[in-house]
Amino acid sequence: HFTQFYCSPLTLNPAMTGAFNGTIRVGGIYRDQWGSVISNPFRTPSFYVDSPIIKGFRKNDWIGLGGMLYSDQAGTANLQNNAAMLSVAYHLAMDKKGKSILTLGVQGGMSQRRIDAGAGNMDLKFEDELPLGGGLGIGLSPDRLADDASTGFFDLNAGAMVTSQVNKQTKINLGIAFRHIITPEYEFVTTGIPTDSLGLPLRFTLHGKFDFQLNEKWGLSPRFLFNSLSAAKETALQVMAGYTFTEELDLNFGLGYRLRDAGEFLVGVDYKDFHVGVAYDLNTSSLNEVSNYNGGFEICASWIGKFYKTPQPKPVIFCPRF
Repeated sequence: HFTQFYCSPLTLNPAMTGAFNGTIRVGGIYRDQWGSVISNPFRTPSFYVDSPIIKGFRKNDWIGLGGMLYSDQAGTANLQNNAAMLSVAYHLAMDKKGKSILTLGVQGGMSQRRIDAGAGNMDLKFEDELPLGGGLGIGLSPDRLADDASTGFFDLNAGAMVTSQVNKQTKINLGIAFRHIITPEYEFVTTGIPTDSLGLPLRFTLHGKFDFQLNEKWGLSPRFLFNSLSAAKETALQVMAGYTFTEELDLNFGLGYRLRDAGEFLVGVDYKDFHVGVAYDLNTSSLNEVSNYNGGFEICASWIGKFYKTPQPKPVIFCPRF
């Protein structure tokens, strides 16, 4: 997960592909977590590029295309989850002025899981090696798991989103996404368990953002994120404030809370077409006894390029008649 979830649009919802004003958007995000708890912390970089490149079937519609690279490394055995995904989204104007947009997006690509389970990695412990394992035969002892074991599979995601400019001061964004729709098989070795139980579970995401322009200088943006994957649930609530220094420079800062997990501190700067953001999680769960309240650090950056043709109006000669 990312604390700055709107800074990583293509991992949040495929429907966000091409959902911006400009020609091209390039960005990335990096998260580092649990460095105070384990010697090999969780590290998660992601990079994306997208563009509203094609006009839709109607005047105010458009199609967004994009691509995303994602990598996650976790724990002692360097468990890695890597993905390369392509996405497409259709943005449908629900009114003549295009102030309300319904977007449907789909994303597909290859994912890979890899683990360093070499004989020299003595820190690994498996279920059938534990005293209470019960001889169930479902653990993966090192002698049954090849060195640098890896597996690859095709993954499919989809999402929908509604964006509405309610008035000059208020804008609303709501989205829903489903990941691992085909619940692909992702185990490293055959264990004898029916493969249906080893499919990657469906992940459900619900997100929203409400932008309020309070006056010429100040803005307020409450937002939320809900994730569900099998028995795991995550709910994050945030409030961001923005202050406009000049037409080219904005400062954003805010607080958030991930329920039963961490307090969130966020700050960002928008300069012209560039955005840079930083976030830090303060661990508040019972794990703080060993984490010393240290959670995760995150940094993101993005740039929106705007390449428009310069208008060349035909000259008009004004010749009054007398």
